[in-house]
Amino acid sequence: MVQTTSLRLLQKIALNKGIDIVTTDIGNAFIQAFTNEKIYSRCDDEFGEKAKCVVEIKKALYGLSTSARQWSLEIGDKIRTIGFEPSRADPDLWIKESDDGTHYEYIATHVDDLIIASKDPMKFIDILKNNYPLRHVQKNPDFYLGNNISKVGNQSIKISLEHILKR
Repeated sequence: MVQTTSLRLLQKIALNKGIDIVTTDIGNAFIQAFTNEKIYSRCDDEFGEKAKCVVEIKKALYGLSTSARQWSLEIGDKIRTIGFEPSRADPDLWIKESDDGTHYEYIATHVDDLIIASKDPMKFIDILKNNYPLRHVQKNPDFYLGNNISKVGNQSIKISLEHILKR
């Protein structure tokens, strides 16, 4: 999971460099990854004539001890194929020099939530859409991972938990 400090720094860099931020959530993320465990389950009645059959589970499922790790490896492999490398300071913050060499592009991963900062973040969204079901794609969000995000002038951002404090 990307560190809070890395997220804040990423948002400040995007503001200072004038690059866009897009957030998204990957639907049913864990089942996009395969598991290395041997897991068997008995089919329930909703499987009709296959009820009571024993099946081997091949996909990582929510609740398995290794699912988060398998998903992290899966998404990491995909992000690497589009040219990003993990930062040395935070392995869940991925960095790539832009194709024209004028700026850097970033992807931060927080389990199944992604934040992409780039002059053209939709280019990466389109690549990811071809591999995963994406939900809640939002450009320059005002809310991410439980934090309110707002621009204050041209050079500052405010990250707050106002929605929690108002309860």
